[in-house]
Amino acid sequence: MPFFLLFILILYIAVFLCISMRVVPKGRVLIIERLGRYHASWQPGIHFLAPFIDRIRGKINLEEQSASFPPQTFRTEDHASLQIDAAVFFLISDPKRYTYSVDDPNSAIEKLTTAALREIIASMDRDTALHSRDEIQSQLFSLLKDGADVLGIRISRVELKDVSRAPDSFTW
Repeated sequence: MPFFLLFILILYIAVFLCISMRVVPKGRVLIIERLGRYHASWQPGIHFLAPFIDRIRGKINLEEQSASFPPQTFRTEDHASLQIDAAVFFLISDPKRYTYSVDDPNSAIEKLTTAALREIIASMDRDTALHSRDEIQSQLFSLLKDGADVLGIRISRVELKDVSRAPDSFTW
């Protein structure tokens, strides 16, 4: 009888350890909530989760990611329509802020990029905008760098894939 109870106790401890042990792989961070509130950001390694008290809110990838969205149409200073296709490359610098600042960070990056491009293109005429891709990229990078910090994101680079006249635009 005592061996049976010892076996049950060892089995219970082994199951408890298997349920509570988590291994965070390299390049990832786990956001842990305790009783519904932020508790910790677990870095790579072995960690123990308190069952029924802690839960994993999110698994954050710390490697470089890209946000690419469909081409947008913008108006220049001289009211010409340009179609711009851009891609933003970023790293997550603050996993807690990234998780809790907005519901959909990729959508927020898209909206931030669109607003910054609208501001940049509206200050240029059509010919300048068509021929100064590097200037647009550098201005966009500096605007996004400041705005994305609030989201817990660090912009690593911005690429304009295409700057062209909008298909529905016409010339006088």
